[in-house]
Amino acid sequence: MKQILCYGDSNTWGYQGSVLNRFSPDVRWTGRLAKMTEGKWKVIEEGLCGRTIAMEDDIQPYRNGLRLIEPCLMSHHPLDCILIMLGTNDTKCRYHLSPGEIGLSMEQMLKKVQSFLRWYKSESKVLLISPASLRETEFDDCELDRTSIEKSGMLSEIFSEIALRYHVEFMDADQCVSSFQNDGCHFSEDGHRQFAEAVLKKLTEIL
Repeated sequence: MKQILCYGDSNTWGYQGSVLNRFSPDVRWTGRLAKMTEGKWKVIEEGLCGRTIAMEDDIQPYRNGLRLIEPCLMSHHPLDCILIMLGTNDTKCRYHLSPGEIGLSMEQMLKKVQSFLRWYKSESKVLLISPASLRETEFDDCELDRTSIEKSGMLSEIFSEIALRYHVEFMDADQCVSSFQNDGCHFSEDGHRQFAEAVLKKLTEIL
């Protein structure tokens, strides 16, 4: 059985309109992916609402993905593929990060993952997924604004170039998801279906 680790934020967790609400396992893209493989793959969910690539946050603690990636890899080793889809939360206003700085954070993430794989003599594939860019909407809080939309729209090109330099696989969620919840950020139920199908196609190609 192949083991697939999905390391992400609220779209991997299955956010449904409220921090307290979550799509059921059979709706979330991770659950759909597992079902489509008919039990041949174990799909491990490691999604956390608000998770960033590398930012510390006293308002939302424990969201620094860089600090938690290594114990997560240790816990689930051995793995056939490691999927990383982060970056949306790094565009929040209070972090004041440029798209380039978000890219530098992702480089640090990949360095840490690849160092782990060398240490464990693992041949796990790494799939870097550029998150879906934010849609035009009326944001109802002070975390995201129009600069967040602009930044998120630049991540695909930046992450694609990083994936080439670090010799990891790449896919762009913008190319496969067109259905979102009203907040313009989170996948709708149909969006989870679209994404699961795209991830399955990509993993079938690389595994």
